[in-house]
Amino acid sequence: ASCLVGSEMCIRDRVNLEYDETIIGRQSINSIPDIDMTSIDEDRNVSRQHAMIYKEDGNFYLRKLSASNALHVNTEPVIDEDVKLNDGDMIVLSRKYGLQFIAQ
Repeated sequence: ASCLVGSEMCIRDRVNLEYDETIIGRQSINSIPDIDMTSIDEDRNVSRQHAMIYKEDGNFYLRKLSASNALHVNTEPVIDEDVKLNDGDMIVLSRKYGLQFIAQ
């Protein structure tokens, strides 16, 4: 599985989901997330640890890690419950930055 990473309809990168857990966020002094949004998040709207994609029983799920910043799958907000990801799902961080989940 992988994610296409971009903003404002511009795909910038493809990131393979190689681990059981993949953190999405922006850099801090002490850490670099697996999917680093720092270069496209000039306004710092994405949290350092905004969300996590994890694999369980052959499926991929999205978990919100930031209490203060928005997270959506397609048009549905992710609040308290993890969301199972399906091929082609759009993950939107802070209503501005997108990742498309690719199951293969």
